[in-house]
Amino acid sequence: MDVVDAAGTFHARVAAADVAQLFDAATHALVLARAESGVGVGDGGALTAAVPMLCKAVSLADLAERSRLKVHTRDQKAAAAAAKAARKPKNEAKEFAFGWAIDERDLLTHRRKAIEAALDKGVRVVVVFGAKRSKTSRRVPPEDKRRLVALVESVCTDAGARRAAPDAGSIDGQLTLTFGR
Repeated sequence: MDVVDAAGTFHARVAAADVAQLFDAATHALVLARAESGVGVGDGGALTAAVPMLCKAVSLADLAERSRLKVHTRDQKAAAAAAKAARKPKNEAKEFAFGWAIDERDLLTHRRKAIEAALDKGVRVVVVFGAKRSKTSRRVPPEDKRRLVALVESVCTDAGARRAAPDAGSIDGQLTLTFGR
């Protein structure tokens, strides 16, 4: 093996039994800096490592300082992750915008799944009716609008949500409903 002693001197091809004489074991430790790689043929046909391992004598005080720094950086990373989580807004809201002419089947299939998924994540759901107008928008009677509002309320209450804010707007124009858990 190759060894770098405590003074920084390089010693090539040192026998393992002779390594202990290169440093004081009470104040230093031997650290593996490079593992051996490849296999070659040495004197007398014996197999040896083509690139022998490299070990370095390091003071125990330096090892303790390195270990303390590693723990310190781990603590810094954990503190940074906690700070990032604290900056994340707690009251996120997912907004769903529907036109008054939305088909009930559309509302009860994939729109319902999207609303339930948002509520399961703990996100407030804001449903805005009348926000979208289609090019061929048809007049929707007030009874149908009330039925759509009741349908959205039932979808949200079935998912375990309740009204988080009073209604904003009116059935005659744009209506905003807010649900949360």
